[in-house]
Amino acid sequence: MKITLKKPKLNFKLSNLSKFFVNIGSNQLSQIFVLFIVLIGINVFSQKYFLRLDLTETNTYTLSQGTKNILISFENTLTIDVYFSDNIPPDLIQVKQDSIDTFEEYVRYSNGKIELNIKNSKDENFKTDANNAGIPEVQYQDYSNDTYEIATGYLGASITYNDQTEVIEMITTNNIKNIEYETSSRIYNLVNDEKIKVAFLTGHGEKSIYSYYSTIYSELSKQFSIESIDLSEGEPIDSGEIKVLIIAAPTDVLSERDMFEIDQYIIHGGRVIILSDQYEFSTDSAVMTKTASNLDEFIKNYGIELSNSLVLDESYLPLQMIFTYPYWVLTQSENINKDNPALSQLNSIVFFWANYLKEAKTNDNQEITNLIQTTNKAWINTGDNISVDPSQQFFISSQTQYPLAMLIEGKQVSAYKDQEIPALEGDSEDKRTDKDTRIDEIDDSRIIVIGDSDFITNDLIGGSEQNPTLFLNLVEWMASSENLLEIRSKNIETRSLNPINESQKLFVKTLIIIAAPTIIIALGITYNILRKKRKTKFSD
Repeated sequence: MKITLKKPKLNFKLSNLSKFFVNIGSNQLSQIFVLFIVLIGINVFSQKYFLRLDLTETNTYTLSQGTKNILISFENTLTIDVYFSDNIPPDLIQVKQDSIDTFEEYVRYSNGKIELNIKNSKDENFKTDANNAGIPEVQYQDYSNDTYEIATGYLGASITYNDQTEVIEMITTNNIKNIEYETSSRIYNLVNDEKIKVAFLTGHGEKSIYSYYSTIYSELSKQFSIESIDLSEGEPIDSGEIKVLIIAAPTDVLSERDMFEIDQYIIHGGRVIILSDQYEFSTDSAVMTKTASNLDEFIKNYGIELSNSLVLDESYLPLQMIFTYPYWVLTQSENINKDNPALSQLNSIVFFWANYLKEAKTNDNQEITNLIQTTNKAWINTGDNISVDPSQQFFISSQTQYPLAMLIEGKQVSAYKDQEIPALEGDSEDKRTDKDTRIDEIDDSRIIVIGDSDFITNDLIGGSEQNPTLFLNLVEWMASSENLLEIRSKNIETRSLNPINESQKLFVKTLIIIAAPTIIIALGITYNILRKKRKTKFSD
């Protein structure tokens, strides 16, 4: 049989080819036209409606609700002027853009009440305007024109409202993550005519806000009016004027009259934060001795008892990254009460030579809440004199969990009910008069007690970047001014390693010991097998 294959006939015409290309061209032009219309539509839509996704863990580029609340609290126009020089180093270029992006968010949420001006550093008045605004000229490294030299310029912003100005003197890598707080706190100060008053008790060996606490004083002053109170003349503390009273580790005795005036402040609705130190350092030694203060007797009248001991914990902060130093107690997220607004964003606090607290309710209508605790691997040392030398060998006794900060709320009955007002000591004229009312109880008191006063001192505040935030948040919450709470805590994220027990440590060590040689042996065997196969292939 003969099979013949015939070539297919091709009915090819030039006109068909031209039609084919015309159709293709028409389709492509149509697609380009449609795409052009879509892009125009997107552009028009984006001019009217703005959408930006913030995928950062702490919502770094999204304004907090507290900021939004502040932005609707004023009516007049507020101006933000940004001063960035052109010759800024490369590491500040992104800082500049991030700060401008943040300020543009303020404009967007202000409904036209904020005007943003990005000052041109090439303008002849740029330097004069920056200096007049209160922004200092600073030195930084200039890499322009392929050279390296020290240059000067401006890296700040000024915020003006009703002829009053607040300044962010420098915006750098050090504070860009807190640029929202830096901005919102200044706007808050400008749009609120009177700052809330916060007072520190003095006259009993307390830590000074001007020396020990100057760093925290500077931060508090951005939002509050800070003053000192001396009770030596018997003048009552006005709870309507002083929203929060801070008692920072007195080392001397409080007189009966002093305690009476603090008592009446509490019963009149004043909020109190007590930083307790039961021990103080002996002169030129690593020994801590019991203080002469009777603060423990005073606090016990309101529901908290201070222990005469120092707390140690296996969750410790290393001393200079060398010594194991359990007297520096590291409290992490699982031991911080996140139900309290002041603590909800915190996850790591360090306390130094702290004493623990015990619940001692004085009536059934009190509510006592543990705010911060140690781990369940803590123990205590007691006595009038306790060695805290880091070079000593630490012996662990019975371990359990101890409260380090407590909140007392609810009913308080005056410790001086049915008693005469204590007389003043010394020859001072008594400033309490008959017009100063005296009451015996309150149903909505609020007192916070922390078993350490060193965690916010200038020397130790850096133990954790969240230490100052804790204190500032507590003051703000007690003053019922909570708009800045969320903002201050937003971008602070201490990533601590989770503790592991001895069995977990042994497992990891064993795995490392076995895994390393096993992998090496497996690689060697695999290499030899592949090598033999290659030789066999070539020999064949």
